[in-house]
Amino acid sequence: MFVTLQLILLNFLYCKKLKLIYMIYKMSLEGITSDKLKGFFVEWPNPPSPETHLRLLENSWKVIVALDEETGQVVGFITSISDGVLSAYIPLLEVLPEYKKRNWKRISKTDA
Repeated sequence: MFVTLQLILLNFLYCKKLKLIYMIYKMSLEGITSDKLKGFFVEWPNPPSPETHLRLLENSWKVIVALDEETGQVVGFITSISDGVLSAYIPLLEVLPEYKKRNWKRISKTDA
């Protein structure tokens, strides 16, 4: 399932126009704090705070976060809810607006 979720996030991020960015994908939230979760939920009428965002990531069945290797900033995430047997649902998938138009040629993986 990790590879499938990673490919969904990668496809959401992919564009051929701008500079090469090295990404780290993590399936754990180790080292992730609320201050690394700023800038998400753009145009939501009542966006969750970074603290609430961290809690929703912690309470998801599976989560993948994409980090800019250079800055350590969380630039994208995907969450899933599942019965662990047959069905899974992806309630949230988001990428920071300034990272949507980047070229993701090489990916560094951790927690694979």
